[in-house]
Amino acid sequence: MKKFKWHILATAKSIICGKENYNLNTKEISNQATKIVSIMEKHGSDATAVFEKATEICRSLGEVTNDRLKRQAILTEMLEKI
Repeated sequence: MKKFKWHILATAKSIICGKENYNLNTKEISNQATKIVSIMEKHGSDATAVFEKATEICRSLGEVTNDRLKRQAILTEMLEKI
C-alpha cells in the first residue's frame, strides 16, 4: 500500500467530501478542510472507515506498475469506485 500513499489521500478526501474540486482560494475548500480535519483528528472509527474504504479501492485494482501509478487514469479509476 505504500506506493499508493498519495492516491489514498486523494481518495480519502473524495470519500469524505465528495468528488467536487474547487479552487484553492474558495470558501468551499476551507469547508472541506474543516470536514476532513474533524473526522481525522478523532482517530476513531470514522477515520478508520475512510482509510479502510480507500485501501479496499487500491486492492481492487490488482497489480499496478509504477509506470501506471504515474498516470492520471489510475486516480480517475479509483475515484470512479467511490
